[in-house]
Amino acid sequence: MDLILSAKHSKNRQLILIFGVSFCFQFLLRYGSVNSDYIMAFTIGLMPITILTCHVFIYKLIPSFLLENKLMQFVIWSITTLLGSAMLTIGFLMAVVAYLPNFRAEQLPPSTKNYPFLLAAMWIIVAATSFLSLWKQRQITQVENLNLEKLLAEKEVAMKNQELSLLKSQLHPHFLFNSLNTIYSLALTNAKETPETVLKLSDLLDYTLYQVNQPTVKLPKELHYIADYIALEKTRFDDSLKVTFNHQLDREDYLLAPMILMPFIENAFKHGKAMQHHQVIEITLIVANDTLKFNIRNSFEGQTEHSGIGLQNIQTRLNMLYPERHTLSIEQNDNIFDVNLHIKGLKPVEHV
Repeated sequence: MDLILSAKHSKNRQLILIFGVSFCFQFLLRYGSVNSDYIMAFTIGLMPITILTCHVFIYKLIPSFLLENKLMQFVIWSITTLLGSAMLTIGFLMAVVAYLPNFRAEQLPPSTKNYPFLLAAMWIIVAATSFLSLWKQRQITQVENLNLEKLLAEKEVAMKNQELSLLKSQLHPHFLFNSLNTIYSLALTNAKETPETVLKLSDLLDYTLYQVNQPTVKLPKELHYIADYIALEKTRFDDSLKVTFNHQLDREDYLLAPMILMPFIENAFKHGKAMQHHQVIEITLIVANDTLKFNIRNSFEGQTEHSGIGLQNIQTRLNMLYPERHTLSIEQNDNIFDVNLHIKGLKPVEHV
């Protein structure tokens, strides 16, 4: 189908070119002359030369050299082509003198008696046609570039969405593994907190299944999710864990990417598994003037790393969701692991 349309367009362009060149010669040759035989003869003879020269420029020189920035080759071949058209014109004029019946020089159109003028007129037609062709090619190229940019943007968005989905799916098993371990340890001791813990886990699973696939959630929902997770983990650690969770919001309708803070919190609890003494976790979240300030500090023993899968994923998500709008610092001093995250430009529901 595309080949058929391309062939039709090419044929239409050739017809337009033939008609345009014919019209130009008819206009030039009729000036000062009423001899229709001479006018028709010169029009029929000069048209093929001019059209051939236009074709060379439009379909060969411009696309092969000018559009490829091969300016030297374009200049050389352009001069060669114009000299060729000049030689063909001389040959045609000699044929007119030799073979045109009843030839009378005094009846020739004035424009045909001035060879430089006739040649200049031909080259002006070639130049105008080439310019229009180049302008049209530029327009087509711009449209193609815009379409290509749009296609690339759509593919990039699709790839980002796919990558975000993959990163979220990597968070779920990690979270479930920790939570199920907690419930398992409670069930082994027949603890009375087991039913309540199972209920909290059910609420957390409902959140992860139905909310995490949304691009954003209201910040209070995310805080409620974090609070449930902390309560579930505190049950597992008993009295060996001291957690403080302070949060302040200047408004309740800010939106945040779901589970954007959880990897830091999960990481803090993970450090407590190997501790022989009391673990301390301090979590502070303040949102004011569209800026989120999140800090989490936790104690640990021995050596720890902050390059696990969860933290790698969260860094990738932050770069994709909040490019140039966030700062993240992770420090390890003595036996304190300190994370600071700032996100600017949070939007409330009414501005989405």
